[in-house]
Amino acid sequence: MSLPKKITVIGSGGSGIEAARYCAEKGCSVILSDTADTETVQARVEKAQLTKLIRCEGDGHSEDAFECDLMVVSPGVPATAPIFEECQKRKISVIGEVELGYRESVAQFVAVTGSAGKSTTVSLINTVLNAGGKETALCGNIGTPVVEVAPKLSENGIAVVEVSSFQLETIETFAPKIAVILNLAPNHLDRHASLEEYYSAKFEIVRNMKDGLVILGVQDELLVFAESQLAKNRVLFFGKHVVGYNSVIDRDGNVVFIDADGKESLYSSLGNLQLTGEHNVLNALVAAACAREMGIAGEEFAEGIAQFGGLAHRMERVGSINGIACFNDSKATTPESMAVALNSFASKSVLLIAGGKDKGGDFRSITSLVAEKCRFVFLIGTASEKLANTWSAKVPVIEASDLRDAILRAMAAGYPGDILLLSPGCASFDMFKSFEDRGDQFRAIIQELDDE
Repeated sequence: MSLPKKITVIGSGGSGIEAARYCAEKGCSVILSDTADTETVQARVEKAQLTKLIRCEGDGHSEDAFECDLMVVSPGVPATAPIFEECQKRKISVIGEVELGYRESVAQFVAVTGSAGKSTTVSLINTVLNAGGKETALCGNIGTPVVEVAPKLSENGIAVVEVSSFQLETIETFAPKIAVILNLAPNHLDRHASLEEYYSAKFEIVRNMKDGLVILGVQDELLVFAESQLAKNRVLFFGKHVVGYNSVIDRDGNVVFIDADGKESLYSSLGNLQLTGEHNVLNALVAAACAREMGIAGEEFAEGIAQFGGLAHRMERVGSINGIACFNDSKATTPESMAVALNSFASKSVLLIAGGKDKGGDFRSITSLVAEKCRFVFLIGTASEKLANTWSAKVPVIEASDLRDAILRAMAAGYPGDILLLSPGCASFDMFKSFEDRGDQFRAIIQELDDE
């Protein structure tokens, strides 16, 4: 579709930079505006080699920023920001980068959202579709902006998109062929005004769909957020409430086997799955449902499943020390995601490293699980005191000075056959640059000790 002549992009992060680049290369007059200081914004524009293509400004949004026909807003800008109200007054259309990429693409979209497991699932779906010979692009919240890759796909191409609640706040016409909601649990309540608002934002993924496939792993009572939209599409449910792990059920309770050709169940290929944990079996089941919808045969699906080794920082096995297997699950920044990791292992087998910057999570809700699965808990970061007060009556808790100290203490307390698990349940910013930095440091320490 043709773009308007004047476009303002709000936010100079990765998605904002790529949105500005795309629009400028299409001949639009583009202003990149940010509340970050001008020097920072200019440096980002120069690094992206966009200095000659666009105008940029920092330290807030000038009047020039509102002299536009369309505003593309980065997901980091909350819907409550004054800029939205100002655009409404001036009758300026506001969309997000995901919406822009969707409008500019002729490809089909497979979109995945949920409170946990999104990145692993979209990566698995992408691998499986590639194994089946499909032209794909993995993009969205996982890292590569949609507008950077989706417009380059042909009509037969498939954009496999991870979408967050923040990105779904700024869609208008976005309508994937397949939409997946993996799960819903309290998260991002520092951004969303209520749990209901957060859940409602997640269900925006199906708002514009018609005659598509919706795959749900959520409880029935939450479907109230999208009852009318779901009625327009085929709906499949998956999870523990489903009859057998090789099937899903439709809205009428009919069992639908994940079988592309009537002969071989795609699920039978999951014996090749390299990932740890029941939750990853369910993620693979979602990939099987998507593969069937896209015409992938059993042999191709089996090849894709065998190829996929998982993502860094998500239940990533990083080594073994004295018979103790070590797993990096640094991406687990909520109690709910920590619980998923713990459920992957036997009772009283886990030496858990937890803690960091508290996001307000309810750790009391998983106390019994922590007590069941863990022999010891080693705490780091500013949330240590909170977690110690929550769990110490049920499981031995040891506060460590830093990550290395926690690992060394765990190794001293463990026995062959135990599991050392970094699954913090908290943000990383009190001690690390990011959850990736935290996981990288954990992996490096384990590998260092493993080499000795």
